[in-house]
Amino acid sequence: MCSSDLDSTDAETARVLGQLSVRMNRPQQALAFFQRALDTRPLHVETHYNMATALAQFGRRQEAQIYMQRFEELAQRSAEIAQLRRSLDEAPDDVSLHLALAHHYAALEQPHRARDHYRAVLLVDSLHVEALVRLSSLLLRQGELNESLALCQRGIVAHESDPRTSALHVTAGYIHYVEKRYGKAESAFSRSLALDPQQAQAWNNLGNLQQQRGDLTAAQRSFVRAIAADSLLVDAHFNLAIIHQRQAAWPLAYRFFRSALEIDPQYAQAHYGLATVYEAMDSTAAALRSYRTFIDGPEGDPSWRRRAQQRLTQLESQL
Repeated sequence: MCSSDLDSTDAETARVLGQLSVRMNRPQQALAFFQRALDTRPLHVETHYNMATALAQFGRRQEAQIYMQRFEELAQRSAEIAQLRRSLDEAPDDVSLHLALAHHYAALEQPHRARDHYRAVLLVDSLHVEALVRLSSLLLRQGELNESLALCQRGIVAHESDPRTSALHVTAGYIHYVEKRYGKAESAFSRSLALDPQQAQAWNNLGNLQQQRGDLTAAQRSFVRAIAADSLLVDAHFNLAIIHQRQAAWPLAYRFFRSALEIDPQYAQAHYGLATVYEAMDSTAAALRSYRTFIDGPEGDPSWRRRAQQRLTQLESQL
């Protein structure tokens, strides 16, 4: 039995135990079991329904509504997948069906299934731009850098002037950046922006490259352009905050750390950055809150967590 099978078994056991706890009127135990099941399988349809009905039964109706809405979204997506799979049985080489299924599986955080369908598209049409863009990005996230770069290069050569390949240049540039081929990375980001000046990720990545080599003025311009192209690109807000932090422009650093957290309240490093800004502005109580939020948040870089704990201890000792 593979590890994913074990995860599924554990999740189903927790879900069943949650149902039993509901019948025994043990609310905390029931919700804990359902949460354990969702921690293992966060997109499992039935568990969202179980959690919603349990929360409603125990009087927590606002939270129940959130889980019920998520259940309805997941159930609808599952029904659409079932319909697409039936259609695919009748037309196994239909590119549009494979693409639709791949998008659904990617949204459900099932990258291996998504990857299989993108590859099926490329078996029919090896130069299909959207499949090349999506699959190269997915492979990058999975750490398959060589295959991802090969797909980018295939699409770039075949569709040299097609604006849709702007995303392929971004992915290729990021791989060059990770592997410290900085000249090639900058060329890729610049080519991406030549094809599509509104490619926000290219502006953001270019800004990271400029910041690394110490050109903060150019980096700041790039991050501003990234936000102008996509105001919800959270990394650009965070990176712009870092620039202002390095320049001791505390009100501006505060503004962009806050805007990053408005987009993504779970962006842990923004909580850390905000804490340092509060310290610089002599807002000790606010700094303590932000450090605690960072420490209590999702697991991240252990060195950041150690630094936050040290600063928290030092500030508490000064009270």
